[in-house]
Amino acid sequence: MMGQEIVRVWRLYLAGALRSFAEARMGVDQILCNRPTPFN
Repeated sequence: MMGQEIVRVWRLYLAGALRSFAEARMGVDQILCNRPTPFN
């Protein structure tokens, strides 16, 4: 579905992310937003 270049770049990114998580140099933050609904 995609070229070998994209697959290689994706694998390099994942390897770097794995190492960063293993060395506790990177974390994941999540923010949840919602649109306020009008009151009736």
